[in-house]
Amino acid sequence: MKTILHAATLLYYDGALIFEGRDLIGGNYVATLIDDADGADVYAVVGVSPESLRRFRAGAIDLKSLMLETPDEQWYIAQPEGGADVPIRLQPQTSPLAESDFLPDDGLVLYDDPVDDLALIEARERDNVVLEFSIDQSEARQGYRLGAETLAGMLSHIQRIVKYSYRREMRDRPAHVAKDGYLMDVVIPAAPGSFRVVLEATKPSGTFRYDGFAFAMERMDEVFKSVSDPHEAVERLRDYKGHLAR
Repeated sequence: MKTILHAATLLYYDGALIFEGRDLIGGNYVATLIDDADGADVYAVVGVSPESLRRFRAGAIDLKSLMLETPDEQWYIAQPEGGADVPIRLQPQTSPLAESDFLPDDGLVLYDDPVDDLALIEARERDNVVLEFSIDQSEARQGYRLGAETLAGMLSHIQRIVKYSYRREMRDRPAHVAKDGYLMDVVIPAAPGSFRVVLEATKPSGTFRYDGFAFAMERMDEVFKSVSDPHEAVERLRDYKGHLAR
């Protein structure tokens, strides 16, 4: 029988309402509470792709969409017994999940990953900007290892992109240019169980209205909006000659 281990609680209220699980070969699963049988929690469980899970954790898709995106349309019922280190047995279901009574309502999203709560709350209190990125490659899948050169290279590359975006944006806003206004600090070097890194603007502006850094982030959003469509991405980059386009 297939089993998974509890990896992270994604939504908690007097118990885990939604949690993330992993199987023995690193597959990702999401479990949502559906019943309480004889005092024990019962969950509907689906396998999910890393990209879909990342989008759900970031609040980009809701739980119902995530569950219906399961790659093989297989879903399970699970009743955890014991602590987080005890394997959870999955009971395969034969009827389609879409026809069951266990799908959540539309619109249930996670806006903040629980790992980042303190960093995001602190950034919002200071009216500051946070940027997050993740690394997914073969070395990161083997015992959560990542080459120091890979991580250092990513940090350096992202800081350069932010710098060029900032400089491009400030061409039209000379009154608000700060020589080092593009600098970022690492506030979460590597979230537990992943290689997600969170960066924060070094110098808070106190208001987004005149924050060149926030404007630069909006420009970066525009540049990367078509990253999944190579043709459209090239056309979009024609408007960004120089370092940023490169």
